[in-house]
Amino acid sequence: MRNFEVVKRTLVLGCLLAFQYAHAADDVLQKAKRLVDQKNAKEAYALLVPYQSQRAGESAYDYLLGIAALDSGKPAEAVFALERFLATNPDNGPARLELARAYYLMGETKSSQQEFETVKRQQTPGEVNAAIQRYLSAIDQITANTGSRVRGYVEAGAGYDSNANSATANSQIAIPAFGGLIATLAPGSVRRSSQLLKAAAGIRLTHPFSAAWALNANANIGQRHYRSYGEYDIGYIDAAMGLTHSRGIDQFTGALQYQKIFLDHQSYRQTYGLLGQWQHNIDEQRQVTAYGQLMQQDYESAQQIRNANRYLVGMAYSQAFSGIYAPLAYAGAYLGRENPRRSGVPHLGNHIVGLRVGGQLTLSSSVMLTGNASHERRNYQGQEPGFMRDRSDRQTDVSLALSYAPAPLWAIKPEIIWTRNASNIALNDYSRTQYLITVRREFY
Repeated sequence: MRNFEVVKRTLVLGCLLAFQYAHAADDVLQKAKRLVDQKNAKEAYALLVPYQSQRAGESAYDYLLGIAALDSGKPAEAVFALERFLATNPDNGPARLELARAYYLMGETKSSQQEFETVKRQQTPGEVNAAIQRYLSAIDQITANTGSRVRGYVEAGAGYDSNANSATANSQIAIPAFGGLIATLAPGSVRRSSQLLKAAAGIRLTHPFSAAWALNANANIGQRHYRSYGEYDIGYIDAAMGLTHSRGIDQFTGALQYQKIFLDHQSYRQTYGLLGQWQHNIDEQRQVTAYGQLMQQDYESAQQIRNANRYLVGMAYSQAFSGIYAPLAYAGAYLGRENPRRSGVPHLGNHIVGLRVGGQLTLSSSVMLTGNASHERRNYQGQEPGFMRDRSDRQTDVSLALSYAPAPLWAIKPEIIWTRNASNIALNDYSRTQYLITVRREFY
C-alpha cells in the first residue's frame, strides 16, 4: 500500500532499538542483527533459519527470525517466531507491533487490528502511534471495500476403525415378535473393523459488501476408504452459502446448506438445509451463540422410506481464559425432532436432545490439544417392527486430538474418537473407536 514502505522501515528501526536482548548475543545473532539493520532481511533469514530446530524458544533468536522472515515476504513464518517470543515477553510492544504487521500482510485483518490496538493503548511515541493509526485506517477500508478473500485446504490421513459399519457386536439376537426366536444376523449386520485411508479438500470465500454485510460460501469434498470392506467406503460433498450482517457486538447469519453422501461410491442421501444464527460477543473473551436449522433428508431407492424433515434449535457459550496454555472452552445444548415424510412409519421419527462440551489448550506456538464430548438422546415415536417397543438411543461421542504445526500452514493431527450408542433395540446397540492421523495443508 502507498507510503507503507516508509512506515515499515521506521517501525522496524524503532523495534530494533527498543528491544534489549535477554541473553548475550552470539556471533550468529550479531551478524543477523547487522544484516537486518542494513535492510538485508533475506540474508538474515537465510542465516537464521537453519538453527530453528535447535534455537526456537530463545527470545533473541525468535525476535530476529520474526523480523527477518517478515521483511523477506514470509509473514506466516514471522507469526510463529513472534508468537514464541511474546509467550515469554508479553509486554514487549515492538514485537507485538511486528506481529500486527505480519497478520496484516497475511490478510488476517481482525487479528491485526487487535494487536495494533493493544500497542496503541501503550505509551508509544507519536510517530509510531501515527503509523499504527494508518494501518488501522487501512484495515477499516479493507473491511468496507468489496475485496474477496479465498482460503483452501487439502488433507490426507490413515487410521483404524473398530466398527466401520456402526453395527452390533452380537451375531445373534432375540426377536420378541416371534416369541423370542433367536435370529442369526447376516455378516453385514455385525460389527466389522478395518484399516482406512481418507482424503479431503475444501475452499472458503468471504466477500464483504460493506462494513456491515458479507457473503460467505464454502465447499468441501472427502472420501474414506476401508481396506478390508470397500462396501462401507463413504464419501461426501457439502456446500453452504449465506449472508452475515454485523451490527456492533452482534452478528446475524443466514445460509443455505447442501450435502450429498455416497456409500460404496453410490449416491445414498442428500440433505438440503437452511441455517439461521445469532452471535453475541459479550466481550473479547466471551461469546454466546443461538441457532436454528431446518433440513430435508432424501434417501435413494429402497431407503426412501426414511425420507424426513429435521428441525434443530440450540445455544452455545464459549470463553477464552488468560494464563498458561491460553485455555478455550465451550458448552452448548440443542433439541429438535425428525419427522418422516411417509405415513405409517412413526418408528422412523424421533425427538432429539443433546449436549456438547469441549475446549483447547495451546501447549506451544506449534502444538495444540483439543477435546470434545457430546451426548444425544433420541426417543423414537413408534414401535420398532419385530421388537414390540419404542426405540430409545443414548449416544455419547468423545474425541481427543493433538495438532502439531511443523511449518506455517501445515498441521499433523493424531486423533482418537470413541462412540457408544446405547439402545434398547439390540440391532442399534454398538460401540466404536477410531484412531486417525491426518496431514493438512492450508492455502491463503
